[in-house]
Amino acid sequence: MPLGFYLFAGGFSLLCIERVLRSWGTYSSYAKEDESGDARGSALNAALLVTVVELGLAAGLCWFVATRAIAAGGSSKPAAATEQEPDAANGQDPGPGTAKTPDPNLWIPEREARELIGRDDEYFDLLVRWGDVRPKQLGGQKLYRRRDLTSIKEAGLPTVQYMKEGLANFEKIKGETQPPPEAPKPPVEKPGEELKE
Repeated sequence: MPLGFYLFAGGFSLLCIERVLRSWGTYSSYAKEDESGDARGSALNAALLVTVVELGLAAGLCWFVATRAIAAGGSSKPAAATEQEPDAANGQDPGPGTAKTPDPNLWIPEREARELIGRDDEYFDLLVRWGDVRPKQLGGQKLYRRRDLTSIKEAGLPTVQYMKEGLANFEKIKGETQPPPEAPKPPVEKPGEELKE
């Protein structure tokens, strides 16, 4: 889990605690100044309500981040270790009916990735440019994420025309956001020269 989630949860929790302390400080001020009790009672109710709401928000956010961090921490195994069955790693046959399932996060070579998609090279290159398949360079070999390939294949491969039009629109938008080229400078009259029109 990225560090930003922890920083956000910590900052939000500090903000909630600050608001609780501020509400109790306000109650304390009203309690000292108000002898009749009406304002003091309202300040007490407000302080109690703010305390319950703010601490509930902080606890809920911290619980959410903590459960996600625990879940993410339990699945960090090396790809080579998760690809093998425990019996197969010991040199024993896992037996009939036991399917060897590769880790879905595994990075696979380009040849295998192209075979998995089952389309021609032009289509595969267009799919990579489209951004649905993430490439990775490792040791001079281009690898692709298996999960990207299987999920796009299960969802249905986009058509060539759809991807080409989308990429063309992206390039057009990207070109529009580039700073405009410098405008030509107006001619400057130099001493002894006449301006040419």
